[in-house]
Amino acid sequence: QGALLPNTSFEIFVQAFNVSGTSDSAVISTYTFANQPSAGSFAGVTTGQVVINWNINSNNVNTLYYAELSTNASHLPVQNNSGWVNATYFAVNALSANVTYFAQVKARNANNIETVFTELNSTATLARAPVVTLWSVFDLNVTSITARWTDNSNSTGTLYHLEFATSTDLAGAVTSSDTFVLTASSISLTPNTSYAFRVQAVNHSGLRTNFAASEATCTLTALPVLNSPNFSMSDLGISSVTIQWQSNGNPLNTTLYRIQ
Repeated sequence: QGALLPNTSFEIFVQAFNVSGTSDSAVISTYTFANQPSAGSFAGVTTGQVVINWNINSNNVNTLYYAELSTNASHLPVQNNSGWVNATYFAVNALSANVTYFAQVKARNANNIETVFTELNSTATLARAPVVTLWSVFDLNVTSITARWTDNSNSTGTLYHLEFATSTDLAGAVTSSDTFVLTASSISLTPNTSYAFRVQAVNHSGLRTNFAASEATCTLTALPVLNSPNFSMSDLGISSVTIQWQSNGNPLNTTLYRIQ
């Protein structure tokens, strides 16, 4: 018998007959197999949640489904499962930020005969915005500064995008870089000049967080260089001397010098 629907009850019996009449067997009822569910998409992805969706693939409304979530493409070990549910989605909470998860789902009919699993591809939870660390004296040099931040519970292997500029509004970025660690340095900077940075995290799907911005800080002043020879005849007076030096890269009008 053909043209039966998936996971649907049907009855069958056998009838024998001859010239004297017919004889019927007992009636047997059973269910057709369920169809393997078809792949849907992920939804509701946050830093700690994903919603797995699938399609019924012509199964009837009473069909049950079993979904699994794992951090490995092999689906072992299984981190979360839905149990057998009469639904077409599975919301999983309390996940880690910026971790790639793999999902699969199967169906079973009313006789508890299961289909094989359907692969539902993978997705990554969103990353958390990093938290900027306050500047320390060890971060500041004459022509370089070192930016530091914490991962804010992002997984190992999270990519960070960093931008340095001479103002806290980050207008006109001086340098930018990408790194998998929690620190980055900007070099070849101008002494005694204000700088700030901002950093964002990028998840494994390429989705970026908002920027976390630092306060502005200044590079250290460069040691001024005395003229050589130190004094010329024009520098010497009866009751005064004129001392001259070179700025050594320090910006004019903003660098203050003390003479002792």
